[in-house]
Amino acid sequence: MTRVHQLAGATGSTALDAAYYASIAQTDESCDGTVRHRLRPEIGDGTIEVTSLRSGFHIVRYDVTFVGGHQVGYTFPAWTPPSPP
Repeated sequence: MTRVHQLAGATGSTALDAAYYASIAQTDESCDGTVRHRLRPEIGDGTIEVTSLRSGFHIVRYDVTFVGGHQVGYTFPAWTPPSPP
């Protein structure tokens, strides 16, 4: 297993994260505020835990082994600079 701990800020997309986790894992919500994503057997073994803090940050703990190569892709919307005042 590979254990990785990450502190993620509020700038990420919760919808993108949820879609990603749903595509690779079964989600278990607990009453302690931590959401556990257990990898599907065809994807690998282990759990990704996400704990939301009051400050808007999230602690993400990866304790997983993927079956094969694993690649995550994101699409970012085009950025338009603000108009001058």
